[in-house]
Amino acid sequence: GIYPYLEESPKVSRRDEYLELLLFRLKSLEDSADEALSLLTELLLQAEVDDVKRLREVLLEYRNDMRSAVIPAGHSFASLRARSRISHSAAVEEEWRGVEQLEFLSGLDPRNEEKMRALARRLSDLRGKLLRRERMLVNVTAEGEWVATLQQRIGALLPRFQGDGESGSEGRFGEERSAAAYAELGEPVDWEGLEIPAAVGYAALALPGAYFGEDAHALQVLIAHILKTDYLWEKIRMNGGAYGAGASAHGLEGLFSFFSYRDPSAADSLEVFLRGLEQIAEGRFTESDLEQAVISVVGHDLRPHSPGEKSLIGLRRTLLGITDDIRREKRRTLLAAGRDNLQEEAQALTETAEKAVRVLLASRDTVAEAAGRYPQARSRRARVSM
Repeated sequence: GIYPYLEESPKVSRRDEYLELLLFRLKSLEDSADEALSLLTELLLQAEVDDVKRLREVLLEYRNDMRSAVIPAGHSFASLRARSRISHSAAVEEEWRGVEQLEFLSGLDPRNEEKMRALARRLSDLRGKLLRRERMLVNVTAEGEWVATLQQRIGALLPRFQGDGESGSEGRFGEERSAAAYAELGEPVDWEGLEIPAAVGYAALALPGAYFGEDAHALQVLIAHILKTDYLWEKIRMNGGAYGAGASAHGLEGLFSFFSYRDPSAADSLEVFLRGLEQIAEGRFTESDLEQAVISVVGHDLRPHSPGEKSLIGLRRTLLGITDDIRREKRRTLLAAGRDNLQEEAQALTETAEKAVRVLLASRDTVAEAAGRYPQARSRRARVSM
């Protein structure tokens, strides 16, 4: 299999620097390794990105896939949209796979031959800038005796890619971008309503949180687990009728977020989220809740992985600066957490509520009704192209 995808993240060691990656994962049997490596190389170097007819077909398919994903994955779109108003990292991800990407695709006209040719030229230029030797890092996972063999075979293929001193060379692997050089965050809003043709809605709320490597982040992970297994389950799923609800601590982005999924009371859920933090701050949870959260969170961190998963996780940790010392300190904080620690951290989160961003992805009538709840807020309403 060959799996290409994009990944973007701030670095743990330097939070104002970001790493954007284009990854290609390749998996094969040992006796097919040469053929697999050659195939990947040919695809990277010789794929006809300037074939306008094929580009038109791919564009239409990709756009339809994005549109058809909004309803089944509306919580992901809403959550990413809310986070993108606060985090530079999430803002880039929003351009790649969120509502911004969907609007961009909807604005492209596959029937316009001239614009399709211009798009093909941009793709060709982009490939020439990205696929260069000095920008590449190769990570190999194999049986011990095969690692050296694969290194040699990969080394023999790399000269086919242009490098320093050759035409148009620019950039290097690990070339970080600062927040100042990043695309601007979306317009400041406290509330945003996005209209979609659906009978159910999706609510999301994001607010500033702690960063990975800080004790507060470990505590926020426990708070999120208690909320999604107890409070949000009862208030949004059982009472509100939603199919799902959750909370997450995004340590790399320094955010804390909530979401609801296929929610007939999505507008109400926007008000429920912060009340959950208030309950934790008031100590309205049990020692058993805390114990189960610690067991679950620590157990998730220690769960076994396949060799391929271990390899990719190790690569990401190396690139982002997630050291064993940082992970060890997080586990120490989790195991030592007490009720007072969680109450204090929940109170700290509620004090950032004035910076919270709420996003509602729902029908026009639901969005219109919810808009009336935020008369003094910086608000925005838009219709999603579907």
